[in-house]
Amino acid sequence: MGASAGPDVIDTGLVLALDAGDTNSYSGSGTNVNDLVGSTNFTLVNPSYYSYDGTSMSLDIDKTLSPATETGGYLDADTSGDLTALNYLHNDHTTEIWFRADDRDPYGSPETQSALVIYRGFHSGWYFSKTAYSYTIWGNDGTSNQVNTWNFSDTEEGVWTQLVAVRNGSNIKLYKNGIEKTSATITASLLAANVSTPSTNDLRVGTAHGNDGASDYNWFSDITFSNLRMYKKALTASEIQQNYNALKSRFIT
Repeated sequence: MGASAGPDVIDTGLVLALDAGDTNSYSGSGTNVNDLVGSTNFTLVNPSYYSYDGTSMSLDIDKTLSPATETGGYLDADTSGDLTALNYLHNDHTTEIWFRADDRDPYGSPETQSALVIYRGFHSGWYFSKTAYSYTIWGNDGTSNQVNTWNFSDTEEGVWTQLVAVRNGSNIKLYKNGIEKTSATITASLLAANVSTPSTNDLRVGTAHGNDGASDYNWFSDITFSNLRMYKKALTASEIQQNYNALKSRFIT
């Protein structure tokens, strides 16, 4: 295992690794967050809604505003990096994040969930609500948008959690803390990699679309974030458990 992504962490197929507890990834100040294995670096946006404790980043939101104009801290990817060329969600892949949901209560209808890790704009990636986690992949069959969403129930708040989503061919599996929670077969067409994607929003942590307006919802999340890893392959159950065991002592006592 390369030291850049952490001891005993799987590195085969790894294309992105962020670690708030590694000074090579985040120095402890400023707005630059560096990819440890590739070139997809990030900028911390709205740093006034951010705090750092030496190992993790708290990305908060201003809940005094309306859902359409809410403000919060989030990480925004450099779109010239490695992920843009991967056609990422539309091939075999693994997305893993360590985080703590500090407040699971979104604004309410029509904003009923918070965005956690969103790839390709407003559409695809991890979300959470008051009662569940969900993973979504959007596509296009040439005539209309198609959506696949998988979820499992969860209400824990203030608890460090590892979430992993794995696509392997037509199958999706979701894991929490190294344990498989649900699996399903992809049914909707995923022919198109890009569905109405803002050119400056290929990957974000802590928010989704990021545009203010009467009909645009930002889906900011109130989380504490430490690690994000993305692979251009489907990790096995034993590899996911290995990654969990490699880092759990940092977060779970």
